[in-house]
Amino acid sequence: MADHTNNPPVQRLRDGPLEASVWKNEGKDGPYYTVTLYRSYLEGKDWKNTSSLRQRDLLPLAELARRAHECIRAFQAEDKAALFAAGRNGGR
Repeated sequence: MADHTNNPPVQRLRDGPLEASVWKNEGKDGPYYTVTLYRSYLEGKDWKNTSSLRQRDLLPLAELARRAHECIRAFQAEDKAALFAAGRNGGR
């Protein structure tokens, strides 16, 4: 799993206690994107996150996953356009 300690997500999508965070990573072949999905809950006075989901979380989470997919497609298009523009400008 990627270490996101110093790398904030490029997009956060929420639906109530559910969140999908989209992360941009750099690989040897260029950027790639990953998604973390989780549910927040209150334990005492502290907010915590879990990847354990309830039945009622599944359909809203599926919609968040679909939206995250759309975001990634848009980011990939931006990356491709920037790469193309850099190539046309001699990397400047």
